[in-house]
Amino acid sequence: MSSYEITYAISDIFGTYVIYKMLRLFFDELRTSKKTEILSYIIYYFINLIAFFIIRKPIVLLIINIMLFFCLSLNYNASLVKKIIFSVLSFIILMLVETLVVTFTGYFAIPVFDYSKYDSSIGLVLIRILSMLLVTILTNLKNIKNDIPVLNFYWFSTIFVSVASLYQFISFFTYGSFNRTEMTILIISILGINFAILFLYDTMYFSFSAKTEKLLLEQQNNAYEKQLDIMQQSLDSLQTVRHDIKNHMIVLRNLSKDDTKLDDYIDKIISSVDAKTVYSKSENIIIDSILNYKLKSIANMDIELQVDVSVPKEISISAYDMTVILGNLIDNAVTALKKCSDKKLLSVKIIYSKGNILITFINTYSGVIKEKSGIFLTSKDDEKNHGIGLRNVEEAVKRNNGHMKIDYNDKEFKVNVILPLSLL
Repeated sequence: MSSYEITYAISDIFGTYVIYKMLRLFFDELRTSKKTEILSYIIYYFINLIAFFIIRKPIVLLIINIMLFFCLSLNYNASLVKKIIFSVLSFIILMLVETLVVTFTGYFAIPVFDYSKYDSSIGLVLIRILSMLLVTILTNLKNIKNDIPVLNFYWFSTIFVSVASLYQFISFFTYGSFNRTEMTILIISILGINFAILFLYDTMYFSFSAKTEKLLLEQQNNAYEKQLDIMQQSLDSLQTVRHDIKNHMIVLRNLSKDDTKLDDYIDKIISSVDAKTVYSKSENIIIDSILNYKLKSIANMDIELQVDVSVPKEISISAYDMTVILGNLIDNAVTALKKCSDKKLLSVKIIYSKGNILITFINTYSGVIKEKSGIFLTSKDDEKNHGIGLRNVEEAVKRNNGHMKIDYNDKEFKVNVILPLSLL
């Protein structure tokens, strides 16, 4: 093997990781398992390496790589059109870097259909370093767009390490004399430094995200627990007031039998006190509290409300998760109903069946849905602080090994949730 072929075999390992990072810029959600994803990139590396050693014709390698990029995109959730577009776009971006480096290193005549005679080891390493730098910058820009902070120090260190390592490699390679073993170690060291910067940033980002999410969940948990206490206290107070006022009105009626107007007035008060204000009477304190508290907000709205709750008194689902699920579903439905100009309907059905809690929410809406890559977006103006309701519901459902399905037409929006549980 020539020094160029050794360099290619080593550098292509790092190049494969760059391809992974590039595709992850466009595809956020994994469709296959993590092991399958890793295996697919390992297979890509060997197929690409074999094609390089056997064929070495640019047009053939180009077609093979585009096809392989598309195959790698099958690991992720996206439409077929998006997979094709983003696969080709990722390839073009990396191909531009390679073309610029090849031209810069003095190889101007690229034989499209003939055997490639390009043999610059410096060029190969330069391609990988610049590709890693590019994908790091693009990742940073994506994080900034998603309101994830990127420290100025990381910008500086990324660029500095890439430029410095490239300078050292060119100097060593130009003025030094190395055997194959020494050259292999040098290439691995140079590319490994750049890879470490990229990998450590990924690790730091995931650690930061996990820590932030944990803190947010703890804060949300505390807020929901307090809300549950307030709900129950409110319901207890309401029941006491209803009972006492009703008794007082009965006494007043008996004391004022001769006053017809006073009787009519008291009758109206008794009627209003007796009005149905408890929407859920399942005796499950968590579900009853959430529904009765949340549904009070639409008592004075012109909404046809249908509530059917039949669940055990004690269930294994935590108060926190149940509050997240029901609270967000009600909030989303109410928001949609406020924008609905036609018939306003909210149907809430929560029943226990065959070891599962089945939750169904149906509400009419304006017919306008904001959706991106299978994710439903908020219709509120403040998109940074809203639009996470359904995602929170989905996460709470997954924590309980449940399933959530969303269906909608031009008039109704429907959410079905299945939560497996064991009776306490």
